[in-house]
Amino acid sequence: MKVFLKILLLFALFEFALLNINANSKPVDITPSILKSSNYASIVINSRTGKVLFSKNADQKRYPASLTKMMTLYLTFDALKNKNLYPLKKLKVSKYASEQPKSNIDLKAGNKITVRKAIHAIIVKSANDAAVVLGESVAGNRKKFINLMNKTAKKLGMNDTSFQNAHGLHHEKQYTTARDMAKLAIALKKDFPKYYHLFSMTSFKYRGKEIHGHNRVLQRYEWIDGLKTGYINASGFNLATSAKKPEGNLVAIVMGGQTARIRDDHMVNLLDNAYARLSIRVKVKSKKSSKTQLLNSKKDVFQYASTESQKITNTTDKLCWDVLEIH
Repeated sequence: MKVFLKILLLFALFEFALLNINANSKPVDITPSILKSSNYASIVINSRTGKVLFSKNADQKRYPASLTKMMTLYLTFDALKNKNLYPLKKLKVSKYASEQPKSNIDLKAGNKITVRKAIHAIIVKSANDAAVVLGESVAGNRKKFINLMNKTAKKLGMNDTSFQNAHGLHHEKQYTTARDMAKLAIALKKDFPKYYHLFSMTSFKYRGKEIHGHNRVLQRYEWIDGLKTGYINASGFNLATSAKKPEGNLVAIVMGGQTARIRDDHMVNLLDNAYARLSIRVKVKSKKSSKTQLLNSKKDVFQYASTESQKITNTTDKLCWDVLEIH
């Protein structure tokens, strides 16, 4: 009996201690642990408004790896837009371009590749040889192209970025930040809508072969519409992503992943958390005026701003004809 009473007393004291701890503890942080890793540099931006929705180590200098090719493509698209290049123009492969290590499409010195196929090779395969071919063709030589890359970076407000080559293979003086890469991603989408859709490609044909890419997140997240992966030993696994949903268009950057899968998981978590915080702003027609409303992304009921107006349900059915704009 004494033993039983002692056990009962100990249990009561334990319960009291737990209650005391809970009463004085701070609110629980429910942010997914995957978003707290100190190894990552990441940022999520509303690409229409420029508002930063999440950032961690966003201004920390990192090696861009193949995210560098986003600038190579930006300058290629600019050359196409200004008719300095055209998609079917055949470009000669230099000896230097043919010597680039993987990832590549095994271009041989003296051979030719069209601008279009070189673009496809960079987006899908992250081909280093194709990146050099485009860089040499856009600017005339590698040195001029690097100067053009850095001049354009400054023009886009990428003030913490230094480019040293067209492909992103390691160079100690080549660096960027997650914030700067987000600026570049937004500029690609804004300045070149004619070509931006190419970033959603997952395969292309070259010399009779179907070449597949390794941007797995394009298949994992239905709202992602493109951009670029990157990896070198010094950088870890990098990813630039653009996503489009009714709630808004987002650009997200992740740099420094331990593996491609972990990096992709981190990206999906970032996007899910960002969209969970967004609302849809809808401008609705009215006989007297247009009223701007907020519609929570998780609800199908909202209230007009004016108190005399009624609630409207089933927004997908009843508002699709009179939504003027979504911000």
